[in-house]
Amino acid sequence: MVEEYRRVKQVDGLQPVSIYEAMSPLGHFRRLNRRKSSKAITPNALDQFIRKCGREVSRTALNKDISNLAAFLNWAMRIKREGVRTPRFRRQEQPDKNALPRATSV
Repeated sequence: MVEEYRRVKQVDGLQPVSIYEAMSPLGHFRRLNRRKSSKAITPNALDQFIRKCGREVSRTALNKDISNLAAFLNWAMRIKREGVRTPRFRRQEQPDKNALPRATSV
């Protein structure tokens, strides 16, 4: 399921660094809790993750990791609820042809 999530992020058009940031907490969770499957994520396991990870990273980084884990869990619950394993289609924004170019500093 984690690899499916990575592919959804790629289809959504995220940059590789953003995909890395979204996937990183899942790797940390697996490392700290020794969980091999996303199905093993329980409230107790999440509490343990927060306690262990909180010792290693700043509060800001921990909050970002919690946010990314929540996004993954919300996605997984939508997949389970709707039974759909394909990404939602999103319109790609087109650049405004009439917009003035941004000024750049030299």
